[in-house]
Amino acid sequence: MAALIARDLAFRAAFDAGLAAAAAEEAAAHAGEAENAARLATEHANAASAAAQTTIDAAAQAKRLYDAARKADDERIALLAEQATESARKAAATHDRLGLTRKWNAAQEEQRDAETRQLLQAASAPDADPALVVANGRKVALRLVTVGGSWTKAAAEGALAGTEPEVREYIKAGLARAAALDDRDTIRELIADGSPAKKEAGERALAGTDEDVKRFLASPTYAGQDAEYRILVNQALAAARQRGDATVAAAAQKALDSQDIAAYRQFLDTGQNIARENDDRITLN
Repeated sequence: MAALIARDLAFRAAFDAGLAAAAAEEAAAHAGEAENAARLATEHANAASAAAQTTIDAAAQAKRLYDAARKADDERIALLAEQATESARKAAATHDRLGLTRKWNAAQEEQRDAETRQLLQAASAPDADPALVVANGRKVALRLVTVGGSWTKAAAEGALAGTEPEVREYIKAGLARAAALDDRDTIRELIADGSPAKKEAGERALAGTDEDVKRFLASPTYAGQDAEYRILVNQALAAARQRGDATVAAAAQKALDSQDIAAYRQFLDTGQNIARENDDRITLN
């Protein structure tokens, strides 16, 4: 009996020893994996830390860029506000008058007032200080954005919203390009419902250089021009009489009595507008 018990215990001990050996072997195998996992975990942790630092650095750089851009934008807005205030103050007393006396069918250069021309001249000087070019360029744009042709207005808007290099380019070439396009549009509008002779003369100018376009706008010459202008003045006279605009009617009659094509043009370009303003004031009073 004792021998049987001893044998059974011996077998159990051998079995337990086998399990222990297997467990030891398995532990030894997983020990390498644990070491590798620990190494990978350390590497990932280091990478995550580096990525976090990169994110922090990028955020700081973005903040610096934002602050710089905001400061530049604030300065530009302040300049525009100052210029707008000055322009509004000066224009308040003369806006109506300028609108009446400006020749819509003149070249864009001819429609600029004296102050705008002075600003442009100073900014366009070969030795002009870059800061002066930018300052005057924005002032010019601010003045032309409300009175120029569609191309001129678009160029002015771009200069007002643009960077300093863009403003300098506006003064150097952009404004002239826009004015040339507006001048061509003006001729197209002038000849749209004109006589065949007027259309032919206008088309010749459009086929030429920018200077040819300016010359036509300054003095459109074509066969039958005198009669065409006289008809237009007569039409304005009839309309004024129908409306009861005595001042316009008198101005039209004076132009007709002169039998001078220059007087016809002066009445049609600006004279009738000034006379109509007087009639409007008489009506209101």
